[in-house]
Amino acid sequence: MFELPKTPQNMLVLFGLGIRLFQASFKVVLPTILMVALLSILPSLFIENLFSSDQQLQAEAIASLMSMFPLQLALLLWLYAALFVQIVAFIRGHHLATREALSYVMPKLLVLYLACWIYAIGVALGLMVIILGVLLMVSMVFFMPFVLFENARIFNSLWHSHQLVWGYWWHSAGVLFVPMLAMFVGGLSLAGMGESLAYSLNASPEFALQMAQIIYNVISSFLTPFMVSIMVVLFHDLKLRRTGRSSLLSSHDDEGQHYFLA
Repeated sequence: MFELPKTPQNMLVLFGLGIRLFQASFKVVLPTILMVALLSILPSLFIENLFSSDQQLQAEAIASLMSMFPLQLALLLWLYAALFVQIVAFIRGHHLATREALSYVMPKLLVLYLACWIYAIGVALGLMVIILGVLLMVSMVFFMPFVLFENARIFNSLWHSHQLVWGYWWHSAGVLFVPMLAMFVGGLSLAGMGESLAYSLNASPEFALQMAQIIYNVISSFLTPFMVSIMVVLFHDLKLRRTGRSSLLSSHDDEGQHYFLA
């Protein structure tokens, strides 16, 4: 069983905990990661002309991609939530299969989906004044664990997240942005290397761009549980700071029902 601290910790300790949790739970969540990776690269593989040099053909391909986006988002959100459930179950000593995690998330998926859209719209509108968007991006990011582990509804999940983070915004931003930046830079660097390799083999520009996109999506998918692990330990830390207790260490939700099937 992975031990979470009983008292709030500084950023360096949380980074270390997140890395250890990612390493320890990786084998458990690997099937889910593979599903995320496959779903992430499907549009790049099957939408023709997505990387075409012809602007009209590319515009048509992007339109096709956008028409698929709502469904792809719902499926990815389902898998991301399953990762959350598997990692928290791992903390409690359970090795939850992907199928079991997806079954647990399914009744909550509509709430998660709508909350995700409201979160995205709120952040996008906030970014019109830049600072507000960045503030909301961090303060409302924990809507998912509130839905999954405390049965919060759509707006309540976003509001509870904002209340949890507010007052500890810089602490939360520091913990979240460093691994996000590392993931972005790492994925971009490897994608650039893949694109350069494709060019060195005299591949077409379209194929080189497609290769770079696929590599970036795959790397991002395999690092997603690292980001989830960081979010889990930070959520736990903020709960301890606010209330002195964490729902991640409870075996039951607020209605007295078991969280997990394992």
